[in-house]
Parts: sequence; C-alpha cells; structure tokens
Amino acid sequence: MEANVSSYSHEDRLVRALALISLELTLQQRKSLLHFLATLDRWNRTYNLTAVRDLDRMLVQHLFDCLAPIPILARLLNQTNGTNKQVWDIGSGAGLPGIVMAIAWLEHTIHTVDAVAKKIAFQQHVIGELGLSNVRAQHCRVEHIKPAAAPDLIVCRAFTSLAQFANACAPIAQPQTILAALKGKLPNEEIEALPKTWQITQVSALNVPELDAERHLIIMRKT
Repeated sequence: MEANVSSYSHEDRLVRALALISLELTLQQRKSLLHFLATLDRWNRTYNLTAVRDLDRMLVQHLFDCLAPIPILARLLNQTNGTNKQVWDIGSGAGLPGIVMAIAWLEHTIHTVDAVAKKIAFQQHVIGELGLSNVRAQHCRVEHIKPAAAPDLIVCRAFTSLAQFANACAPIAQPQTILAALKGKLPNEEIEALPKTWQITQVSALNVPELDAERHLIIMRKT
C-alpha cells in the first residue's frame, strides 16, 4: 500500500480503486459497497465471519480483491446468450465475492451458497438492508444445489483446489458455463491436477489496488 493512501477516506480510496481497474459504478453502488463493508466489520466482532479484523485491511483484502476480476468476468458474460445472467458464488462465506458482484451487477441474478449458517444469516441481513432484490442466499452444501436455470458463471474465492471446485460444480455446470476461480499465486500444481474433462481457457494476473500480493483469475470450461 502507498504510504499516504490510508490518510484518504474509504470513499476516496474506492473511487481511486475503481478507476485503476476500469470499473464504473454509480454513487449509490459505491455507498452500498461501503455499507456492506461497515456491516461486515460490525458483525465480525461478534460472529467471526472473516479472519481479517481491521477495516482498512478489509477494504483492500476483501472489497478491492473482489472488485478486481469483475471487468474481466463482465466481458466473458457479455459473450454468452441472454441478458439476466445466472451467477453462482460457491463457498461464499460473508458474501465475498457474491454480494460485491450483486451490487456491481444489478442486472444479473446472484446465487450465494455456504454451509455455515451464521455467514448466510449475515448475507441475508445485509441483502435486506441494501434492498438487493437480485441475490438469493442459500444455506446448503454445493452438492445439494439444484439450479432452476443453467448457471452462466460459477465463481469461488479461496474455496478449495481447482480440481475439487471443478468436480463439485460438474453436476450443475453446462458446456457454456464459465468456472472462475480466484487465486493468490498461480497454482501450477492445481492446474496440473485438473481433470481432463475440464479445460483452462484463460489465466489472468490481477492488479488489486493497494495490495502488494499476487492474485490470479483462472477460467475453466467443460471439454
């Protein structure tokens, strides 16, 4: 992080981060993101939803980290048919990145899934506070998912290995479904262990504003 960045307000830092990743959001969307972050910080003190305890670090390691891949994913979604895309966030935790994507993508339906009840309870609380009508938060395991419509995009962030992610999503993924895994360092061993029924179609290094660490976006499809 630049030495003087933390002296700016979270709003100013968010505006700067969005410009750096070329993502345009309205004032209301930015307010919603900061409200989500503040609510996560407040709940985290009691319910231990995330290991990141400091609000400044949450801004970067959670919010900016989840926003960084959105422009790339948006371009991929634009190549698929239909307008209201069906996006699934597997192992969503506190809504990272599902709630962030729902705020950025009001035109799409975001389904978040997590097996931990308190994390889904937090999501449902913040969904209600923000009036996010495009989010469906489900307390269940991934193997129990029964989508009414084929997913256009399935995303996971720090959920599991690439092979486990692909195998878990295989029953619900269609040939056109995009699987997107958000990773830190490039996981070469995980890539080598990926089942032959899956093909990696894109690997993108992400530049997360204010974060001095490697981040990668791995895109997979069924072969």
